[in-house]
Amino acid sequence: MSTVNEMSPLMVDLAASWTDSVLEILKMAGIRNISVDMEVEAWRTLKKVLQCELRWQRSFRMSMLASVGTLMEHVLRRAALLVVHKYEPGQITYEFEKQVRRLAGDQQPTPQSTSCINGRG
Repeated sequence: MSTVNEMSPLMVDLAASWTDSVLEILKMAGIRNISVDMEVEAWRTLKKVLQCELRWQRSFRMSMLASVGTLMEHVLRRAALLVVHKYEPGQITYEFEKQVRRLAGDQQPTPQSTSCINGRG
C-alpha cells in the first residue's frame, strides 16, 4: 500500500476473497437470508476493517508476518458483526457473538492472503 488511506488492488482482492468466509460465518451462526446487498456490504465492510486494522498495526509497527491468522480472525469477526448490526440487529445476542467468534477463529489464512498482507502479490 502506498499510503494508509489508499488500498492496493491486492488488499481489495483480499477483501473479496474473505467475503465468502464472512458470509459462511453468518450462515453458520444462524443468519438465513443472505441478500446480494448483504454480500456487497460484507465486501465493503471488510475493506474498511482491513484498512483500519492495517493502519493500526503499522502505527504500532507490529509484525504482521507472525499474526496473519490473528488478523484474519479479528477482521472476519468484526466485519461479520458490523454487517449483522446493519441488516439484522435483532440477531445479535451473546450466544450469536460467541458463535461468530468461534467460527472466525476456525478460519485459516491462505498463502494468497498472507502474501497480500505482507505486500507481496
